[in-house]
Amino acid sequence: MGNSIRKLALGITALLVIAYISFSVLLYVKQRELLYFPTPPMEVLGATKVNLKSEAGVLKGWVVNPGMPKALIYFGGNGEQVERNADFFINCLPHHSIYLIPYRGYGGNPGSPSQEGLFSDALLLEALVKSRHSAVSIMGRSLGTGVAVYVASKRPIEKLLLITPYDSIADVAAEKYPAFPVRFLVKDRYDSVEYAKSVNADVKILIAADDDIIQPSHSLLLAKAFNQTPIVKYLQGVGHNSITSAKQYDAETCGFLR
Repeated sequence: MGNSIRKLALGITALLVIAYISFSVLLYVKQRELLYFPTPPMEVLGATKVNLKSEAGVLKGWVVNPGMPKALIYFGGNGEQVERNADFFINCLPHHSIYLIPYRGYGGNPGSPSQEGLFSDALLLEALVKSRHSAVSIMGRSLGTGVAVYVASKRPIEKLLLITPYDSIADVAAEKYPAFPVRFLVKDRYDSVEYAKSVNADVKILIAADDDIIQPSHSLLLAKAFNQTPIVKYLQGVGHNSITSAKQYDAETCGFLR
């Protein structure tokens, strides 16, 4: 009887170990499918088409209010169609040119998204915009905050606005999967807390008080990493995906960038 129970316990333990390893492998293999949600292309009325030559191919996007002295580059969330922000920016920043270029793999653009690819494309975009305008600011939302902080750490910009940002994707993932060694598995780490140390720009952070996707604690850890103390605002009654519906969102966003 004792041997039977021992064998059963060993069998159950072996199955649990196999299941644990299998799920860890699945997380590793599928991680980019969990992080990136490519969007379909869409047309934008009242905006001008723009092309960005990248090693992934020609990335196609849009410029709102072209020809203005100052410019803003917008980096969107993981499943966000950045083109949908055109009307907002037309009203928000009528005296800025706004660049809305979907990531590689998004909006019908060639290539597959990765940290290395998005970082490379973002630097190319900043160089293109800088060649056309006297000053450049950057805005990032969710996933895009990691791209925005990286560019701001490498290039001199005027202002940096971050919507629901994180300290690093690895830390956010570790919080969501505490039983698994995700910090060692994550390929695209977007380690914003490290890049923030090299940013020299006016910085503002908007946090959704009810955010259950990126906990406010991650945004606060990022805020502490900047050399220059950023403006930090909590928007009450909204979550990660509904922050743009907050009453004060427009004022906090447009007022800072203007």
